[in-house]
Amino acid sequence: MTDWIPILAYAERPCSRQVVRALTAGALSFLDLPLDVRELEEQILSGKCEARTAARQARAKFDAIRRISELTPRELEVFQLLMTGMSSKEIARALGLSPRTVEVFRANILAKLDVRNAVAAARLGFEAGYASQLTTAA
Repeated sequence: MTDWIPILAYAERPCSRQVVRALTAGALSFLDLPLDVRELEEQILSGKCEARTAARQARAKFDAIRRISELTPRELEVFQLLMTGMSSKEIARALGLSPRTVEVFRANILAKLDVRNAVAAARLGFEAGYASQLTTAA
């Protein structure tokens, strides 16, 4: 897991290019010099909140990736199709399996991911970043 450090950028009379470059590079905010103490305090508190949120999201993503990595290649295939919202019958047709076999895979996937239903499994997949890897069956 990568550590994330909130950065506040500042400059005296910054040009728009400096501000854009700093924000694009990941700065939370850009402050003008001389600094207003209240504004600085607000930005620091905001940065702490964002850092906590980022850390929580990173932990959730790491946990989701770890859990999904326990799936077999075939389970992963079924899981990815499950994430698209396909029914067991549709998945069976797409993979050339029987619907009963897909149901067994589905049950194993839910057990391995420690979730109760396909919606929770899909949420875990999105947390892990699998949404960008989805392919829809045509």
